[in-house]
Amino acid sequence: MRYIEVKIYVSPAGLEPVTALLIEQGVTGVAIDDPREIAESASRKTGPGPDYFDEALLAAGAARAGEIEVSFYLEDDAEGARRFADIKLELMKLKGLEFDGVFGEGLPLGRLFAESVRRSDDEWKDVWKQYFKPFRLTERLTVRPGFENDTPAAPFERVIRLDPGMAFGTGRHETTALCARLLEASVKPGASVLDIGCGSGILSIAAALLGAGEVLAVDLDDTAVAVARDNIAANACADLVRVVRGDLLAGLDFAADIAVANLTADLIATLAGGLRAHLKAGGSFIASGILEERCDFAISAVEAAGFRVAERVLAGEWCAIRAV
Repeated sequence: MRYIEVKIYVSPAGLEPVTALLIEQGVTGVAIDDPREIAESASRKTGPGPDYFDEALLAAGAARAGEIEVSFYLEDDAEGARRFADIKLELMKLKGLEFDGVFGEGLPLGRLFAESVRRSDDEWKDVWKQYFKPFRLTERLTVRPGFENDTPAAPFERVIRLDPGMAFGTGRHETTALCARLLEASVKPGASVLDIGCGSGILSIAAALLGAGEVLAVDLDDTAVAVARDNIAANACADLVRVVRGDLLAGLDFAADIAVANLTADLIATLAGGLRAHLKAGGSFIASGILEERCDFAISAVEAAGFRVAERVLAGEWCAIRAV
């Protein structure tokens, strides 16, 4: 099968508006390549162990001078071409809003330039491997690519084997790490977990490895659902984690001890209103994908839905919250 690989170049301020635009256009599986985060994470690596990042990846990021690359895939057919044209039109409208000052002064959204390349799925399978290296996600969780040869794990270490395929993501983004850290502190043995917008399934797998007894993973994107199922099976978690296609909470009949959503501030606000019905008594809500400048907005929406924000954590420009 052939695909259209789409890349959009944005500034840090443009990341959330563009991500929200793509979700509105039905694109839910995206990869975010932020050279600042890669460089920062690479600089934090100390001591023995595998190299976390390919030098070519670091050099490519430096050449973009901080510009963020948002990439995703469309099928290479008439419908895919139409969707690409629609997305380009919406990006032009977004740029027009920037010129009109809708996003405030001093917050340029970047080039908002979209380019496309036709690729085969076999080509993608080979290309992404050069960029995906093992890394520590939390104190107890390490992410390793599924193709890497086995190396001994420390007694305390839980290893997530991950092949992201065409779905976000490898777990390298700071919002994923924030959610994983909050899950690590929250999951009790046998807990039930609802992962809303599961992407590659990394947070669902993390919950299972941390001791959850039941996990329901939900994503709107068909590719994400397929990739998540493959990753869950590769981590021997299929008996604990079920993946379904769905739009946020629509049609779900599931109550969890913990709900986790790594989405956007606007989607967190939309989600919060109906989430209480899907949490058991004393349950908690972990949310990220929230730019720090929009954290107060997300907190206000979550509190308006009847939650109390018990914890707020930051990493780089990103915020995560735990609400009860």
